[in-house]
Amino acid sequence: MTPQDPLQALHPLREPAPIGWWPPAPGWWFLAALCLGLLTALAVWGWRRYQRNRYRRQAITELEALGADLLPDNERVQQINAVLKRAALMAYSATRVAPLGGDDWIRFLDATLPHKRRAFAGIDGDILYTPEPSPATAEAFAKAAAIWVRHHQREIADA
Repeated sequence: MTPQDPLQALHPLREPAPIGWWPPAPGWWFLAALCLGLLTALAVWGWRRYQRNRYRRQAITELEALGADLLPDNERVQQINAVLKRAALMAYSATRVAPLGGDDWIRFLDATLPHKRRAFAGIDGDILYTPEPSPATAEAFAKAAAIWVRHHQREIADA
């Protein structure tokens, strides 16, 4: 009697069906939900920031329109000042902004800018009341106003 190899009597192995990619494992569902939540939070944050800065965009548009107008320098300075006042009232409390004028107003504008962007240093508060400011001073005020609108830091916390 010849010994038979018992392994020869076995049938070939059947391979299992390949594992499909759907449905994903619970960890992938969790990761997808987390990513969706983060994207939603980022979108809400971006939208709120966009809405908070609407007054800035409006003020920049008004300042650009004033730059294109051929107004006398004293009128231009007055209108730029009005735009700055409106923007400041949106960003800071009225009790802090409303009573300011002249040199105090210019100091406030300069103080609310980041230190490296201080733009009102060479501008005197009397420019707001001068009947005929020099074109160079009016232009410097316009440039400083544009810098302030773009870069001032808000005081009022948004709800």
